[in-house]
Amino acid sequence: INMSGFLEKITLYDLLGYTIPGFVFFLIMLYGVYSTDTLVLLETYKNYNGFLAIVLLVASYLVGIAMSELGRIVDWIISKVFTKEYTFDNMESIKRAMANSKFWEEQTDMEVNTIAIKMMYSDIQTDENYKRIHNYASAGVMYKNMFTSLLGGNIILLFSHMFFGINYPYFNICFCVLLLLALIFLVRWKRFEGKTNNYTINWFIKKYTN
Repeated sequence: INMSGFLEKITLYDLLGYTIPGFVFFLIMLYGVYSTDTLVLLETYKNYNGFLAIVLLVASYLVGIAMSELGRIVDWIISKVFTKEYTFDNMESIKRAMANSKFWEEQTDMEVNTIAIKMMYSDIQTDENYKRIHNYASAGVMYKNMFTSLLGGNIILLFSHMFFGINYPYFNICFCVLLLLALIFLVRWKRFEGKTNNYTINWFIKKYTN
């Protein structure tokens, strides 16, 4: 494995997958906590911009990790509500590739499910011939975390507005925009998840049946 290339991918993955969604969540909270005093706040701490930028970057990364874990819970709930069965036209090729890979000890264990696809992905993502799979997976993770950040931030704003009587400027517009963006990222998350799964299976077949 090319370690320098692998580290570059990890850096990009962390930046897009965690830091940006975490930063978006902070922006929503900034609107919620300092909605009318944001410019005054920024002016007060303008001499500490460099330090605050580093703190914000680290904090955004950590919040992004938390959003990712919440996203896993949301994904689990979605999978329970909308049970998904994997059906493919090339099932025979898939089973043959699974048998050739030797990852499954028994023929009866070779069921094409979420666990099996994760095993296939773990195998091919380290192969330079199929490195593009990492880009699709990274995009899917970023969209998932963006969805979680937007939805989570919106829920917090709604909760504080309804139960604590906090009146935010342009709240209705902000709520609708954040909800719409969350739905857009949900659709893109699931679309790229499907792309990742399809490419994973196709490239897994190519690797073990050629």
